[in-house]
Amino acid sequence: MTADEVLDRFRRNLKTIREIKGLSQSEVARRLGVPPSYICDMERGRRSPNLRTVAAIAEVLQTPAEIFIGPRKLAKQVKPGLHS
Repeated sequence: MTADEVLDRFRRNLKTIREIKGLSQSEVARRLGVPPSYICDMERGRRSPNLRTVAAIAEVLQTPAEIFIGPRKLAKQVKPGLHS
C-alpha cells in the first residue's frame, strides 16, 4: 500500500468513524484543541496527520488507532457513541 493509499483510507475512515460516533467536525476539533478546519482538511485529504495526531484522534473517538488505516469495513463496525 502506498502512502497516498494509507492517507486516503485514513481520511475516509476518520469521517466514517466520526459520523458513527455522532460527532461534528467542530466537536472533534474542540476536543483535540485544533480549529475545525483542521478536521475538515484531514477528511478532504488536504492535510496529513502525524502519528501523535492519529493517536489523539483515536483517543477522542475511543477507537483503536489501527482502524483508521484498516479496510473501510472495519471502520463501519465501530460502535456508536462515546463512553463517559
